[in-house]
Amino acid sequence: MNVPRVVERAEGSQRSYSDEHQFLTETARDLIDFSTEEDMYRYIGEKVRELSGGSVVITCSFSERENVVHNRAVSGMAKLRERALKSFGKELVEMTFPIGDKAKQLLSKGRLVTASESLYEVTSRSIPEPICTALEKLVGVRETYVIGFIWKEELFGGAIILAQREGKLQNATLIEIFTKQASSLLYALQAKQALVSSARQWQSTFDAIGDPISLLDTKGRVLRCNKAMVNLVPKPFKDIIGEPCWEVLGAGSEPVLRDLLLRVQKRPRRKTAFWKQTDNASALLWIQYEMRLANTLAQFRS
Repeated sequence: MNVPRVVERAEGSQRSYSDEHQFLTETARDLIDFSTEEDMYRYIGEKVRELSGGSVVITCSFSERENVVHNRAVSGMAKLRERALKSFGKELVEMTFPIGDKAKQLLSKGRLVTASESLYEVTSRSIPEPICTALEKLVGVRETYVIGFIWKEELFGGAIILAQREGKLQNATLIEIFTKQASSLLYALQAKQALVSSARQWQSTFDAIGDPISLLDTKGRVLRCNKAMVNLVPKPFKDIIGEPCWEVLGAGSEPVLRDLLLRVQKRPRRKTAFWKQTDNASALLWIQYEMRLANTLAQFRS
């Protein structure tokens, strides 16, 4: 069995430094603007195809929990799409495969590697052999390269480059730099999505509470409130957020609430208290000292 090796650089085919800098600047700007992983994986595949000189590129994501790879985009097969669909029975981007330890180790290198083996062997037999063989024949594969998307020792997926020409891969160094840059932005996007999801779950729980609740900063301004509070006031949500709580709750509440804030600020822990209005309704006020968390959560109301 041939051992995958780190790709040698074809120095004569590399872009100039100024071109590399411009390419990385432009692609970073584009990647930052994406709001979905699907768009990002597709874009990465297109750019790797461009750098490699027109190879077919399959970009995939990796699920640690399920230990599978999922094909997210295929670049360079538009003209072969109908034949591929007939050969495989479904779209390549709809395919999901278990991943073996060898294939995972290969991707986890985070570097461009190649092997003069079949695609079936390169992927550690993770993809069924008939599909690998059919794909190689359809594309006319001469060389196969693999690079993983790694950031902070976390594997997000990778790219399989099916080169239709023999010889050194064009722009190998730039492909590695670009995929590392893309991996960092994939990490950032997933972190953002996780934060948004967590904040929305928090808001759903918050809204499910029957008592009116407001989350305040240390100056008494409302950072968050639940639906019960909106119904109690009643004011539109946009007219509540950012306003001092005494202005939201109405006349007569300011002296008591200012005194409450002053007393809470003298204590090391969070404090809750009830403020009874003249109509006997109650609003629970939560004074929050962890301003960074509060301000972050305040950005994600559905």
